[in-house]
Amino acid sequence: RQLAATRLPVQPQHESDYTAFQRPGWSPDGKFLAYVVTTGATSWVEVVEVSSGRTRLKSPQGPQQYRWEAERATIVIDGRSTSFP
Repeated sequence: RQLAATRLPVQPQHESDYTAFQRPGWSPDGKFLAYVVTTGATSWVEVVEVSSGRTRLKSPQGPQQYRWEAERATIVIDGRSTSFP
């Protein structure tokens, strides 16, 4: 009995037909997860609230670097800070 069909992924037709999630990083309090989303055309940083699964921040397209402040839920993306309660 077959429980699930197995298929190889289809190769993207164009470079912009894929999405990758890279460089995940937890906030110091463990309440948020940030990561870089990349398509073939661009990239941006997203922050998700772990308890709800909601996206709390999506940066403008382009930045790929971020860091969390050491003692609070503040993320710095391209020199701009955003704090979460």
